[in-house]
Order: sequence, then C-alpha cells, then structure tokens
Amino acid sequence: VLQQINSSHGDIAYNVIDIEKPGPNADVTTFNFKSWNALQEALTQIRGVKSTRFIMGDPGTGYAINLDGQTHGIGVVKPDRATLASD
Repeated sequence: VLQQINSSHGDIAYNVIDIEKPGPNADVTTFNFKSWNALQEALTQIRGVKSTRFIMGDPGTGYAINLDGQTHGIGVVKPDRATLASD
C-alpha cells in the first residue's frame, strides 16, 4: 500500500487505497490474491461495502457493486443500469 485515504459524511464513507503493482522479481507465491479481479471480488464482499472501483487501464472500467451479497460488474466496462436501478 503506497497511500490510503479515508473520509466519511454521515452514514456514507469512502476509502482510497493506492496499491503498487508487484515488480517483475516479486515472489507472487506469497500473495493471497492471484488477480486484480480476485482482490476486487474479496473487497466488494466485505460486509457494508456497496461498491468498489479499480482505477487502472481503460477509463470507465473497474466497477463492481455488491447487490444482496452478490458481486456484479467485475470484468465489464460498468455495471448494468438496470442492476443499479433495482437497489
């Protein structure tokens, strides 16, 4: 973790965590998550988390939402509007 920022307003809070990509000589066998998608899935499933977004690569990608305990949106450009409207 390079940097972490936490902020809240009433019942809503957000966290920004800046993570450094492992270098070419990193021992990836010690990592708990084998992919960015797996890490995002785990973060999105934490109790109280409504959504996550990874900011890397193409603009507008990296969204995921937790809807009734199910993660939606990982690996797509953005969550489906119909899914978001059902909340």
